Amino acid sequence: MKAFICLWLLLSACFAQAELRQFGQSPGNTSYYDTNTVHRTGNKVQVWTVTEFRQREAAGFLSTRSHKELDCKGLQERTMQFMAFTESKGKGKTVGEVNEANTWESVQPGTRNSRLLHMVCSD
Repeated sequence: MKAFICLWLLLSACFAQAELRQFGQSPGNTSYYDTNTVHRTGNKVQVWTVTEFRQREAAGFLSTRSHKELDCKGLQERTMQFMAFTESKGKGKTVGEVNEANTWESVQPGTRNSRLLHMVCSD
């Protein structure tokens, strides 16, 4: 429990000083990545993203945060961690959380994830 609280405080501090850059937009939401969290190791990049919804989703959230890993050479991505929040900018009560990495998926051209991959892999 102490480890979870320490991780939560660290993440909160990171996002409190976040420098967000937009990488995707639709009529229902806008996605950003935090330039301060881009960490590259070889061909792989890890980064935190935030998605802001214009209206509350059916599950009760207005924003999400995701810890993503992208393979710049293999053109793949996966989500390492995902959290949904009742308020904007990852604030409020957590209404959903997944703490397991999903499988690698190919990044399709013209998608939000392709723009994110291009932006963080070319930095």
